[in-house]
Amino acid sequence: MQAILKMVTDRQNLTYQDARFAMNKIMSGEVSDIVLASYLTALKLKGETSDEILGSAMAMRDKAVKIKGGNSLDIVGTGGDGHNTFNVSSISALVAAGCGIKVAKHGNKSVSSKCGSADVFEALGVKIDIPPQRTQEIFDKIGIAFLFAPVYHTSMKYAAGVRKELGFRSIFNILGPLSNPASANYALLGVYDRALQRPVAEALGKLGLVCGIVVHGENGLDEVNPSGVTYVSEFKDGNVVHYTLTPKDFGLEGCALQDIIGGDVQTNKQIALRVLQGEKGPLRDTVIMNSALALKAVLSKPIIECAQMAAKSIDSGTAIQKLEELIIETNK
Repeated sequence: MQAILKMVTDRQNLTYQDARFAMNKIMSGEVSDIVLASYLTALKLKGETSDEILGSAMAMRDKAVKIKGGNSLDIVGTGGDGHNTFNVSSISALVAAGCGIKVAKHGNKSVSSKCGSADVFEALGVKIDIPPQRTQEIFDKIGIAFLFAPVYHTSMKYAAGVRKELGFRSIFNILGPLSNPASANYALLGVYDRALQRPVAEALGKLGLVCGIVVHGENGLDEVNPSGVTYVSEFKDGNVVHYTLTPKDFGLEGCALQDIIGGDVQTNKQIALRVLQGEKGPLRDTVIMNSALALKAVLSKPIIECAQMAAKSIDSGTAIQKLEELIIETNK
């Protein structure tokens, strides 16, 4: 580990094998807090490469408890964008499930925001810390499951204290979204830094996904941006293509960033319910945009058609029905 630490402090890129070895050591509790803090800091300052991200993600997957996800979708962000928007990916996951897509939503409690996906699902009445075997049964029955990260990534405990003390975004912010315990083979993944788009999209491809779409808003959002341009990097058929989207591409007008700011857990719970119950406005539009791009990843349909499907999922009640089913099943 000392040799690897020296390489990254000298701003040398690691091979896939070195990165996987280092993360395996970290996830086994064999790395001291001082060395871990130095490693995370040096990687951050150097900038993480596709091979470093991939090797680290594979080590996380090696250590994870797994469930069988089949042809499932994950909608997730790195967090850490600093904007404190509401829980867009959580609501979008329910909307996609309402369209008949199998959704394995991976998430955690808040680290860098006021309210993480696990916080809002728990507030809505979903029991989040259930055993993987029961989660598998629920997923097979209703087509959606919430995968609470600490249940599946118990080795993360070795890094938790250092991450909290460091207080800045590290490679772990990127690894969570890449370490879905169901090995979802479709993903909409938001990143807090545009420089991460290409390496993350390449890593998704090497992890075996059929299609992975990585987004970053021009205003720094780690999700599809309702207030302007969204930069998109899409892995499909062995290639990464880059393009941009605006709200008009979804048939929507867009809004100001301040229109989609969330709050604490209770505030974000109420926002989720308002959107799922059909309230019109910028909150709904943001969910439709994110849901639509996720649907495009799975279905390869035109984005405008996917936006119409997302709206129908909300307005027909199938999206909120998926939430109700999830609440009932997790509390049995």
